[in-house]
Amino acid sequence: MASATLRAETPRMTGERSVDVAAASGTLHVALLGGFGVRVGSRGVPGSWRLRKSKTLVKLLALAGGHRAHRDVLAGVLWPGLDPAAAANNLHQVLHAARRALASDGSPSADALCLRDDMVILWPDGDLIVDADVFAAAAQRALRSGAVEDYGAALKLYAGELLPEDRYADWAAPHRERLAALHEALAAGLARALLERRSPEEAVALLEPLVADRPHDEPLHRVLMEALDRAGRRWDALDVYERLCRVLEEEYAAAPEAATRSLYRRILSGQSSAGPAVVCNLPAAVTSFIGRRREIAELLALADRTRLLTLSGPGGAGKTRLAIEVARRLANAGTVPDGVWLVDLSGVRDGRLIPAAAAASLGLALTGARPTAAAVVEQLADRRMVVLLDNCEHLLGACAEFAMALLERCAGVAVLATSREPLRLPGEVVWRVPSLELPDLRLPADPARLARLDSVQLFLERAGNASPAFRLDSATALPVARICLRLDGMPLALELAASRIAHLAAAELAARLDDALATLAGRIHGVPDRQATLAATLEWSHDLLADDERAVFRRLSVFAGGFALDAAEQVCAGGLSEPVAVVVSRLVDKSLVTVETGGDRARFRLLEVIRQYATRCLASSGELACHQRRHALWYASRAESLDPDLGGGVVGEPSPWFAVEGGNLRAALSTSLSEVPDRALVMAVAMWRSWMARGLHAEGLRWLAQALEACPAPSALISR
Repeated sequence: MASATLRAETPRMTGERSVDVAAASGTLHVALLGGFGVRVGSRGVPGSWRLRKSKTLVKLLALAGGHRAHRDVLAGVLWPGLDPAAAANNLHQVLHAARRALASDGSPSADALCLRDDMVILWPDGDLIVDADVFAAAAQRALRSGAVEDYGAALKLYAGELLPEDRYADWAAPHRERLAALHEALAAGLARALLERRSPEEAVALLEPLVADRPHDEPLHRVLMEALDRAGRRWDALDVYERLCRVLEEEYAAAPEAATRSLYRRILSGQSSAGPAVVCNLPAAVTSFIGRRREIAELLALADRTRLLTLSGPGGAGKTRLAIEVARRLANAGTVPDGVWLVDLSGVRDGRLIPAAAAASLGLALTGARPTAAAVVEQLADRRMVVLLDNCEHLLGACAEFAMALLERCAGVAVLATSREPLRLPGEVVWRVPSLELPDLRLPADPARLARLDSVQLFLERAGNASPAFRLDSATALPVARICLRLDGMPLALELAASRIAHLAAAELAARLDDALATLAGRIHGVPDRQATLAATLEWSHDLLADDERAVFRRLSVFAGGFALDAAEQVCAGGLSEPVAVVVSRLVDKSLVTVETGGDRARFRLLEVIRQYATRCLASSGELACHQRRHALWYASRAESLDPDLGGGVVGEPSPWFAVEGGNLRAALSTSLSEVPDRALVMAVAMWRSWMARGLHAEGLRWLAQALEACPAPSALISR
């Protein structure tokens, strides 16, 4: 039977022991909460497995969607970095050992774990019960119903954190955090339900151990303060506040949020609490928020003028963190009586489930197996609140429909959204999240001046976490400036780069960023997998593209330092169903290409980390050499007409086109030297006045010498 349909009362197992319950002989019970345990029917599987990784294999499959996973994925988790052939051989051995452990007579059986079409499936032909699935289903049921009984039943199913013996395993962390967050939501929801039933003492008993385990969680502290106050324990409620203040001051040098301070003042003055104190579900900040003062001020001003504000930008730009900071200020301002509520859509894969995700986040008690947008709208119709829809890009159409339903039928509800492309709704204000403020390498690398820049501040703080001895001084100032500039002030890239300071000097790190994806290949923990690494963030965006968009995106990587639309149309054409200009516009909307429209012509660019990823895609497609040649041919033809057409004919008057296209001209020269030396020589000769006019004599002579060396015979092109 499917685990999603199990009853909440399904028995569980804890630790390495099987729970004494009746079960059919063909049923496999897997316990993950509180510790790992397996039982087949009435037979407990011994705690010591012949191969440790055979036990890990069962855990991975128990956590996987549909309890199945591709064998290459399993091999990559179990033996990262190992040769594929060796990993495949190891996987077969581990499969054999796991089948032997699960089989009733101790001999290996393909019925326990089967390999079909490269997919490894756990217990494919029998009933499978995984306690984590049972708990998650019961938790969702309780959050939907809001009933005290459902909350209690779900909480009883949580036997402890997921797989404590694998606490430091990367593959387990997202599942552990998801289930722990569900447990916390259940506890907070039950406490609020008990307060509504006028049972504050029960709420206090439930919340006190939970708050002790989470000393930084302000929303939970507020619910406990409210419960203590309603239970007549006013001074205990005030003591909870004082403890929270000490923790925040000692660990973060921060003060409680405005909502917490307001509740404290109300309890201190002896005023009766009118209702639950929780007015938002925004997560507490784990790390400090750096800079963005101008951006926050601008966004708050826009929030006053529109009911639909979308923060757009590439993956890793910091959209979610910035949106949460703006939402926090809106909540603290007290202008939205019914609060500010975060609806995280990163884990939602089906647009039809958006109303259910919103209902769970907003604590709405809805009936029916699947909440609808109409049911959500009905409950929010008379409320004044802000709904933050986070990570909309993969469900764009469904998100737009849900947001439109809120805006049309809930006059007091405003929507703040984050997405890699706009929702395209009437009245939507799209605000593109810019890079953090960048250094100017034309200026001296003064540590005091650099330290005032947001990108440098973020890098320094995170580098200090990785290596407390790291300092910005005369030796590190220039390398740090180069790192921030090379990474285009992208917050995710800067955080990953800063973590490398524990192992690399700043100068070494700056020198390795020609391949940023390899150098910054680590991950940030505690976030969804698609946001944990640079590669995963970019793959997420790439996977959402249509075929034409993928083709143009990867071909644009041959441009160095940006490009004009006419160049893209010549270099990227071929095999497309739509014009290049149309596709480039869509890539701008999807935040993979940036555009500057000042001056006579629009200029486009891929951020450096995005360009490196696109180059990987171009090489994988087999098109790299072809489009490098097309790029070189286009710029060679333009360079030959540089003097008469582009104003570079008089020494002392630099060509503005040369200044803008210098990176592309150098790339074209480099390609031509290896492919068509005659063309490189023509380019070097045609460009000599521009080199001279810009004071780049040595570089111009170097290119000319290389071209002459590559063309020992007289050039037919020169003779023409």
